[in-house]
Amino acid sequence: MTRADFQKATENPNHPTTRYLRGTFRISAAQVVQALGVTFADLAGGDAFEFRLRATDRFGRVFSDTNRSPDVQGGFFYRSPFRYDVPIVCPSNISTADDVWDATSTSRFGTFSAEVTVRRAPNSDFNWIISDVSAGLYASFGFSTTQEGIFNDLCRQITWVGPGSTQFGLVPPNVEEPGTWDPDTGTLTVFWRDNGNNIDGTTVLVKR
Repeated sequence: MTRADFQKATENPNHPTTRYLRGTFRISAAQVVQALGVTFADLAGGDAFEFRLRATDRFGRVFSDTNRSPDVQGGFFYRSPFRYDVPIVCPSNISTADDVWDATSTSRFGTFSAEVTVRRAPNSDFNWIISDVSAGLYASFGFSTTQEGIFNDLCRQITWVGPGSTQFGLVPPNVEEPGTWDPDTGTLTVFWRDNGNNIDGTTVLVKR
């Protein structure tokens, strides 16, 4: 973006809530990748772009994220942290309301299978609720078939978020690697733990 482009983007004397100049400019991901000399294949979920600003006033003073003062960082006339971290995320479309999943869990109690649902968590684009993360383990002992686990999808890396409606103390799993989502095969793999019953579970779900 050139100086003229920036000036044009920020000139807005008719802003409805302030008489001070204010504006918006957009930089596409394609522009950033081209400027950095990389490709989208070089990027992964969890990476982030750092955008750093420099402001030069009419006296020649330069402000940036390394020397900003409280007046410029959060003042009335000008407010900016001068650094914006933009994380890389991927659209998450693991399941729909009509999808049915066949789930199989393995743990110290053996192997269990059940039909489950996977639905998007309320107010989230990346969290998913599995209706029975144990895939029938608890149901085989007479407990409810609803033992929910909530998981986050970060560019096909699946990590534990927390329990949903469940009768057991489900907690983060004792594994370092994340679960996975393979849209080509419709296979979702998650890890979970029941602390009270000392169960470390792995559940593999396949979309029908």
